[in-house]
Amino acid sequence: MTQHAGGGPANTMAQLIVDGTFERFPQLKFYFAEINAAIFPAAMYYMDRDYLEYNSWFQLELPKMPSQYMRDHGLYGMVRE
Repeated sequence: MTQHAGGGPANTMAQLIVDGTFERFPQLKFYFAEINAAIFPAAMYYMDRDYLEYNSWFQLELPKMPSQYMRDHGLYGMVRE
């Protein structure tokens, strides 16, 4: 899932998702400031796609889709795009 996350906050969030951090700390939220927000929708799409298409290799069971974790546990800001 981290392979196509696109770097920056998406990579960080992918690692936290895979590690089960948000199941252990359901109220945990992160704020990422001044990110390259234009690539963010694509990163969420690719994380979901990779989870659905390649999960048989890793057999990781997540209660939610990766993009939903991104929405639930992150705030993302940009100064200017």
